[in-house]
Amino acid sequence: MSIKLKKYPQWLLIALLSIFAALIVVTPITVKFYQGSFVTAHENFGGFQIAVEVLTAFIVQYFIAFGLLSLGLFGLVIWTILFLASLLVTYFFVFLGKNIDAWVVNDIFENIGGLTFEYLSIKTAVLALGLTIIFGFLARLTWSGRRSFNSKSFLILHSILILTILLVAIFDEFTVKKIRYNYPPVSIFTSIFKYAKIKKDSDIKIRKSQSSEIISRHKISYTNDKKPRTVVFIIGESLRNDYFYEMLPAKLKEEKNITFFNEVYSCGTLTRKSIPCLLTNVKHSHWEDFPNSVNMIDVFKKLNFGTYWIDNQNLYGYFDSTYSFLAKSSDVIIEGKFISADLGKSNRYDEFLLPYIKKAIGDETEAKKDKFILIHLLGSHWNLDLRYPEEYAKFSPRCLVTKSVSDCSKEELINSYKNSVVYSFKVLEDILELFSRENAVVFFTPDHGFSLQDEGRIGNGANNKPFEQISVPLFVWHSDQYKKENPDLLKNLLKNSHKKITHEYVFHSILGCSGVGADFIDEDLNLCR
Repeated sequence: MSIKLKKYPQWLLIALLSIFAALIVVTPITVKFYQGSFVTAHENFGGFQIAVEVLTAFIVQYFIAFGLLSLGLFGLVIWTILFLASLLVTYFFVFLGKNIDAWVVNDIFENIGGLTFEYLSIKTAVLALGLTIIFGFLARLTWSGRRSFNSKSFLILHSILILTILLVAIFDEFTVKKIRYNYPPVSIFTSIFKYAKIKKDSDIKIRKSQSSEIISRHKISYTNDKKPRTVVFIIGESLRNDYFYEMLPAKLKEEKNITFFNEVYSCGTLTRKSIPCLLTNVKHSHWEDFPNSVNMIDVFKKLNFGTYWIDNQNLYGYFDSTYSFLAKSSDVIIEGKFISADLGKSNRYDEFLLPYIKKAIGDETEAKKDKFILIHLLGSHWNLDLRYPEEYAKFSPRCLVTKSVSDCSKEELINSYKNSVVYSFKVLEDILELFSRENAVVFFTPDHGFSLQDEGRIGNGANNKPFEQISVPLFVWHSDQYKKENPDLLKNLLKNSHKKITHEYVFHSILGCSGVGADFIDEDLNLCR
């Protein structure tokens, strides 16, 4: 068969295989893009524009293949690996509504085998590998050890194709932008490059950042001559505002010491973008500058609070510095992998945090100190069926852990999500009970929401910030002792509960409701003012 193929010009064989690759990995993305809500300002785009985009993607695919095959067998292997990566990018976009970007690359590089790959199933992996084997076999036949790229006609043809790419770039900037950021394999290169750039910039900012120096520039006041105060911040995971209030159990709904905020919006659709907005005074539009902002944990440490970071998720590498950089200011850090090792369990339920929270409350070395305790839950993070014990499976049929998310019906997906929410409420009730005898104020809000096949989207992380991924609940609970000591603060809190707010309020409100005064607290964003 390879002998017969030698009768055909190699450029033609590469072109045919590039068409095959473009049809499999680009066409589904294009169709999905125009069927969904990804285009709003360009709704008048028709078949011609779609054809232009697919053609452009094919041309780009062809030139990448040509360049790689000129490297010989090594290039052939790289082309095949790129095809597999492109299939996965297509899967994430078509079935989850997720673009490949620097943050996905970060999860893959720094959290291999972790939460990112829980979106894949054995069925999906086998299908992707099968198509890749077929592609690799065809690519091997196409290559056949030849490098006949020096003919005059070949050079003329490729000059015309290069000119075509340049003309498309000038004629339609929107098309080229989608090729760059949505269409593999170009989107893979773009995202890896952006990941490397952000990682480098983050490392530089972190190395230059001196949190103690930042705090020393500001005036901070705090007095508490009564019972030591405990300030608690619970960060949930992937909890939507609509399902929270729809499913709110009677015990929380009737709790007299709780104030709910019904219209709250997160700063982002990813945890690592939301955390800086929650824990520092950085503006969400410039969240990358958080290393040079005031960190809430540093403020409490400056005021001689004992500080605790109790996390059911993991602190990855320094690129995920919204976790590691901010968390490492704490006196005590407990993260997911430590809990797994301590309890001998690979799958962690949020209730596993309770003993560590109890220990922080009763920490004898800090018994006479005020305390700040941050609790980070796994909540409703995918894979949903792993987030709750079987006895909390109140809704069925479910999107079982053995299934790919693409194989689950909308009903199954929603039922599994509801089960995770039911369990989260039980964990929240148990946590609040632990602080009932303390002089405590507790803030709760999730990092972001979650799409449940809303206009084809599943999960979170969408760049266009769809409503269901940024509309989140928030409540503030207080103990009787705190109420006795701070009636005016609670009166103001209730007065502000009808406001439309964002996560930018949280930093200023936690400090304000804790009795902290400082020149960096924006009183307009302080819900206890």
